[in-house]
Amino acid sequence: MPSPPINVFVSDLDTPAQHQISRRLAAARVGSRRPKSDQPDGDGNGNGDSGGGDHDDSHNNNNGGGNNNDDHSGGDDSGGGGVGKLARGGMGLQGALRAGSGGGGGSGDEAQQQEQQLDRYVIRGTLRYKPVAPPKHAHESAGDAVPEEMQIDMHDPVGKTAATRDLTAGIHAPGKPGGHVTGVFSRTDRDALKAAVLAAKVIILDLIQSTDDVPFIIQSTPLNDHAATFVDNPKTIIAMSTVMTWGRTKPDQEDPEAPLAEDEYRRRKPHANFRTHVALEKEWVKLGKKECYRAYVVFSGLQYHVGDSVFHHMLKSAWHGAEVPIFGDGNNFLPMIHLEDVCDLVVHLVENAPEDVKYVLAVDDSRSSYGDIARAISTTLGNGKVKVLPKEQAILDADLDQVARDLLGANLRFEASTIKRFSLKWKYESGLLDNLSRFMDEYRRGRGLTPVKVLLLGPPHVGKSHYGAKLAARYKLPLVDTETVMRETMERLARRVQIGTAMANGEQNSGEDGNGATEMAALAAIAAQEQIDPADLDGEKELLDELAEYSKGHGGAFPDVHISSFLRAKLASMPCQNQGYVLDGYPLTRGAAIALFRKDDGDGGGGASGASTGLGGEGGEGEEAGALPPLDPNLVPTHVVVLDAPDDWIKDRAMQRPDVEATGRDSEEGLIARLIEYRAQNTDDITVLNFFDEAEIHPAFYNVMTGGSGPVSGVLAAPGTVAAPAAPQASSSSASGSVSFAPAASSAAANSGGGMVTNNNSPPGTSKPFEITDMLLKLVGKPHNYGPSKEDVALRRRLKAEEATRIARRMEQEEHERQQAERERHAKSVAEWNAKLEEVRRQEQEVLEAQSLPLRHYLIQNVIPTLSAGLIEVCKVRPEDPIDYLAEFLFRHAPLSLSGVDAPAFTKKAGAEGGKAAATSSELGGVALGSVHGSPTRPSRPTSAKNLAPLPPIPGGPLQQQQHHDGGGSAI
Repeated sequence: MPSPPINVFVSDLDTPAQHQISRRLAAARVGSRRPKSDQPDGDGNGNGDSGGGDHDDSHNNNNGGGNNNDDHSGGDDSGGGGVGKLARGGMGLQGALRAGSGGGGGSGDEAQQQEQQLDRYVIRGTLRYKPVAPPKHAHESAGDAVPEEMQIDMHDPVGKTAATRDLTAGIHAPGKPGGHVTGVFSRTDRDALKAAVLAAKVIILDLIQSTDDVPFIIQSTPLNDHAATFVDNPKTIIAMSTVMTWGRTKPDQEDPEAPLAEDEYRRRKPHANFRTHVALEKEWVKLGKKECYRAYVVFSGLQYHVGDSVFHHMLKSAWHGAEVPIFGDGNNFLPMIHLEDVCDLVVHLVENAPEDVKYVLAVDDSRSSYGDIARAISTTLGNGKVKVLPKEQAILDADLDQVARDLLGANLRFEASTIKRFSLKWKYESGLLDNLSRFMDEYRRGRGLTPVKVLLLGPPHVGKSHYGAKLAARYKLPLVDTETVMRETMERLARRVQIGTAMANGEQNSGEDGNGATEMAALAAIAAQEQIDPADLDGEKELLDELAEYSKGHGGAFPDVHISSFLRAKLASMPCQNQGYVLDGYPLTRGAAIALFRKDDGDGGGGASGASTGLGGEGGEGEEAGALPPLDPNLVPTHVVVLDAPDDWIKDRAMQRPDVEATGRDSEEGLIARLIEYRAQNTDDITVLNFFDEAEIHPAFYNVMTGGSGPVSGVLAAPGTVAAPAAPQASSSSASGSVSFAPAASSAAANSGGGMVTNNNSPPGTSKPFEITDMLLKLVGKPHNYGPSKEDVALRRRLKAEEATRIARRMEQEEHERQQAERERHAKSVAEWNAKLEEVRRQEQEVLEAQSLPLRHYLIQNVIPTLSAGLIEVCKVRPEDPIDYLAEFLFRHAPLSLSGVDAPAFTKKAGAEGGKAAATSSELGGVALGSVHGSPTRPSRPTSAKNLAPLPPIPGGPLQQQQHHDGGGSAI
């Protein structure tokens, strides 16, 4: 069974060197880098102590019964109590090799099986930068993450080789440990840091980026107080330092050009900012004097790699076409080494742990100056221009920290010896400049800086320039079109001819004017910058005259042979080679495509001559029918986009443009002629699209009228389809004859589009292209550039935040206005309701008053007089029970008309029986109702004797009126 893995503690896991070193160790097998003839035991001295357990040495001696000289306290082959130490990472390299081998020797098959069971290294450590917090929710991004619409292709693994993915994975990400890291400890958690150091078999510290944790590890408890614990199982400790600890070391006085030898480390004098590093180096080596540690100090040269190295600002400036800065005179020599070569050295030290080494100088064989490196980078990757700046201005460069500025100011030459003795797999042993092309290729691939090359084809006025400008802006690419290239070429030729002529005239008249020398010097400087050769002056002047004459006689057009030649030079320029390009509307024929994209045959023309390529007219027959020649992969496009639309739609759209002139190529006649020419050049048999299909660059078709994908019906129509439609609707005459546009073509195109829904079938006169930018962006993919800077991301977020704030404020204002309008509407409604309600009440009051008039008259006539008299009487008498008294009064004085009995009969009966009723009423203590009202069935209200006193009739009351009417006496 395999033994437990070896724990490795690596500080600053998110720095370039430590990230790559930890990746190398995590991918390596324990003991795989050691010579097979030399298999030391776990303590490096042949003792085979792997932390406990008794192991046989027969595997090393290739015999089955050799005596075991190891002295272990453990018992048997199982390892006994040694498991605890192994679990903490205290395991020797040989222990890993011989894990599970038992006490006896093994055959070749057993040894091979043991080799297959080699253990791996487990990486743990700390981070140099603040850890990047993961998003709280799945739909959110990390705080420092680039917005999705600004992300680039660098970390997208799709379509990339394993080597390219490995290059990208080797670039460190500040604050993020790699996936190979098992555990990360906080720098402030000293207890966890101590435990990690004690558990590690291998300790690798980075002194270049930070020395904060080194004093704690060296001088405090982890390594000093527990040294005795590791006597039987020594630790390998490696400190990654820098050649800047030699920064002020003076060379040999007798031979100042002689390089410094590696064994002169005792007289090294550090740079002022690296004095602390020297002190820590000495403390580190002092630990190696103890048997429990094997300490190494690696003096690393200036590391260059694909990531953010000290030279990255030069690479970035050159890739963007800017001048590469040189701070100082650039004559200082920079000792360098590739990062992977340093990592290979560290892995070798971990695997082999040599005993006779303390200091190792890690530099390659190159001796290059700062200026030479900058100029080489600018020439290979950029425009070849550099700018020499004072050293003090280096502090203004945001891409350079203090360590980088100090490293670029070094002036050291070394002769490394120890590293030459190791069997390293050098990558750039001869240095950067000797391998610059190879390094540039890795730089482009590792950072995803491969060029994006897009070719837009289609009929005139279909929208190629519109979408080309959008793609160029989105991907930050040069927009290349024939008109601009030819105009720039004419201007450049005229300027070169003018400067060359001025120089020739100046040489003839140099003795006549005292200022001639100064003017000639200025002209010579300009000529050197423009790379003007006087020998080429006549040829350039002849070419300029030829182009001007041809353009004048052909309406501003130029010969295809020259267009292909100048476009080829443009596509071969460094901006197009680095970023890519968007090529607008060219080539239109197979011959022009071959002349533009074919591989250079070494004659300097790339096959651009008209005779060999068959350029001109309808396309040369020789090349059209021949096999496809080898193409230049640096020139051919990666995406071919064909934009198309029906001809009548194109004509309507062209006529709506405000910049259309009455005459010329964009006039109605000129447009029709160009459409005829384009359709004739793009039939199924001779279209330039067949060239790209043969080159396996398959075009993508888009219908700009409908927004559909797929070729428009008639785009590869047979010759004569446009010129002679079956059912013409509108026609326009031109020099080449009558050309008509049929509605059938428009209908067929509207119904095409790769199955997509058409929603922009505008009638003639209102033609508007369908916006297909999102479809083009999806086709091309993410940008292959540096992406947005931190400032760009911050600006983008700020703009988005401001936009969100504006939207929130607008919504809040709209909600406030809506609520205000609602309140006003409600108040108005309430006011209208109240007004209507008041009107209803008024109308009801009027109705009630109108309806109450008869009742009022009735009450006034029959009730009010008697009731008023009763109230007056109550006021006069003031009885004890006024209510009862009033009731008796009303009973006595009720009008006869209310009794319900006819007045004559009642009068007669009351007159005859009045005395009897009164006597009976007096005896009973009450009065019958019928005696008063003439109704014998209705009982009278009982009353007291005191209340029954006779009352005089009310003058003018209803009773008297009734008596007067009947002509009789009182009813009482």
